[in-house]
Amino acid sequence: MKRTIRVFSLLLAAVMLLSAQALATEPAQAFTDVSKQDYFYDAVNWAVEKEITSGVSKDVFAPNQDCTRADFVTFLWRAAGKPVVNYAMNFSDVKESSYYAEAVRWAASLGIVTGLSKNTFGAANAVTREQAVTMLWRFAKQQGFDTTQGGMASMPTMTAFPSMPARRWRGRSTRKFSREPITVCCRMHPAPARSS
Repeated sequence: MKRTIRVFSLLLAAVMLLSAQALATEPAQAFTDVSKQDYFYDAVNWAVEKEITSGVSKDVFAPNQDCTRADFVTFLWRAAGKPVVNYAMNFSDVKESSYYAEAVRWAASLGIVTGLSKNTFGAANAVTREQAVTMLWRFAKQQGFDTTQGGMASMPTMTAFPSMPARRWRGRSTRKFSREPITVCCRMHPAPARSS
């Protein structure tokens, strides 16, 4: 069974990938379930300030809730500036009226996402670590970041998080297409593993 990635790990990866600036010290929005002692405190505040996320309600962020594929793609789309594209999607499970439809359309048009099948995106499915890292890697390439192991490995790391060998993410179920993104992102230390 694939492990799912939590919201705060995704935001931490986004902070490392998208921001070279200092993180906010005071929150733009106060969440009752995010405190200054949480390792993801700055990442959450940064993502809220940049309007990448807003939490599940006015005062609840839900850091331990699984992140869906729709949520993850929406985070990337918002980080890219909410671009609008003219692209015909064939995903039968993405309704045009859904909050993530434009995000999926954009990501599919650039090859950042493919889908669980030719006609299914899997919007409500929890995003796995493998899927998240692959999408991050494709997004980084699309945005013009140096995605070689040397380029990504030279990015600043957050030393509060231990290094995680690629083999811990890859396991037996890792598909061939995701090996390079997982290895590169493991060198960056974007999403610490949590035993659950």
